[in-house]
Amino acid sequence: MDLLRRRLPAILGLLAFVVLAPQYWAALRTPAIGIYHDDSIYLLTAKSLATGNGYRIPSTPGNIAQTKYPILYPAVLSLVWRLAPDFPANVHWLKSVSLLFVLGWLALSFILLNRWLDDPLVAVSLVAVIAACPHVIFLATSALSETQFACILTGCLLLLFKGEIQPSPALYVGAGLLAGGAYLTRSVGFVLILVPTLYLLGKRQWKHAFWYALPATLLAGGWLFWQVRNQHANLDPYLSASNYYTGYNVVINYSIVEKLSIISLNVLHLVTSPYQLFLRLLPQAPGLAFSVIFILLGACGFAHDKKRRILGWALIGNVVVLMLWAWPPQRFLVPWLTIVVAYVWLGVPVGARKYGLAFVWLIFACSAVSDMNHTLDARQSGFWYPAPVGAKDWAAFEEMARWARKNIEPEAVIQSNVDPTVYLFTGLKSVRGFSGNVAVGTYLGVKEPLGTPDQFRAGLIRANVRYLLVVKWRWFSECEYLERIQAELVRHYPGELQQIYAGPVPGFTVYRFSPGGIESKPRARDAREPVMPNLNLSTFKR
Repeated sequence: MDLLRRRLPAILGLLAFVVLAPQYWAALRTPAIGIYHDDSIYLLTAKSLATGNGYRIPSTPGNIAQTKYPILYPAVLSLVWRLAPDFPANVHWLKSVSLLFVLGWLALSFILLNRWLDDPLVAVSLVAVIAACPHVIFLATSALSETQFACILTGCLLLLFKGEIQPSPALYVGAGLLAGGAYLTRSVGFVLILVPTLYLLGKRQWKHAFWYALPATLLAGGWLFWQVRNQHANLDPYLSASNYYTGYNVVINYSIVEKLSIISLNVLHLVTSPYQLFLRLLPQAPGLAFSVIFILLGACGFAHDKKRRILGWALIGNVVVLMLWAWPPQRFLVPWLTIVVAYVWLGVPVGARKYGLAFVWLIFACSAVSDMNHTLDARQSGFWYPAPVGAKDWAAFEEMARWARKNIEPEAVIQSNVDPTVYLFTGLKSVRGFSGNVAVGTYLGVKEPLGTPDQFRAGLIRANVRYLLVVKWRWFSECEYLERIQAELVRHYPGELQQIYAGPVPGFTVYRFSPGGIESKPRARDAREPVMPNLNLSTFKR
């Protein structure tokens, strides 16, 4: 039995690998990329860095400086882009960056959990549950920065954990460097700089606080200097640092009643997060019961683990920031799952832990079934996504991009809800064309969270837009509001929007925009190209 007990962690780890590896591989091999807007911005800035054009967003007409998303993740992507510059042939290599960071994150998580809980069987079981989370698989095979953030974050927390046991300046300097790296990956990383520093100061560990804060602050200062230096360079608030000070930040926006409404809905999102992340196969009622029990156990674990509070307070600081952000928090909780599951396990009564371990593997099994369902969907749709997707949506986008590349003049400016992705696949300059936060439509019942039709039209004219490319991916909640705006423009400004392409899937359309009824300048065509018929709806609708 002792031999089996010693080998059981390795056996269960191998079992988890055998079950999950096909799902990760299938997700990695899907052709879809740039499906989240943020990821396409990372890809564009990586390309700009790789080609020697600096930290800029080349899809924009003004090639604006990037001041919203920190540089570290695009910098890593740019190394891959240099080695494999042919897009989209390099898609799988670009996705592999996030996968490598997930592998590092899971390895560091095992080390931290094993030292913290002093039980390799429990540690490998909790890591398996994290790896089976559908959101983790999605992030591991997308060009999004959460996995790099999770890896750096967990490394920092591991050093802080060691520092509480055997304090030394070297450990805190290393942890501070990683905290700075976390901030250079995602701006919410400032929590990882601020909270442990305050914690150490509260414990009167002045030297440790200094050695931790110094390297972290120096790294953060470089990025802050870049933002200040380029604060007036960006005309698009969504793509600039001003995004953090406009509609998403609850602290400096909205009335008291609106603040309370947003925070209350975020708390509801937080309470349902365990269900949403792990057990969406369950009916809603037992799923919500699971969420409540999960959170109560985590609170009990934090209350009883008085020696490791620095990790818990860092988690709480992050949760507080997410509650003050007008956007659902589930995706942003993923990098902290290592700390979350540790506290949940510590909250389980000691006498019930042998049953708790069986329940951990039941959660793993439920998540793995979800993963398999998403993999089966991805074989048809081209997306591996932890939510419903259209079976032909990616193919419809690729066909529309091919059409646009062939039929729209190269100097034209495009408006699209997926503007950087349009640029990636067509080379045409693109703008988002609207402002505001679509989430406030849900949070506050705002009827026009993206602005009025006249504001949208004025933005198109200001950016000299000549075509609108509509991409109706199901998870883009902006689509509903944009459809209304476009319908209003057609009604109030007849002749300005002319539909010239309709894809094989409803919602994938191209409009020519002619403000005041003035037609856009026709493209000068190469003599070797075949003559295309006049663009009209009957020609291209399928």
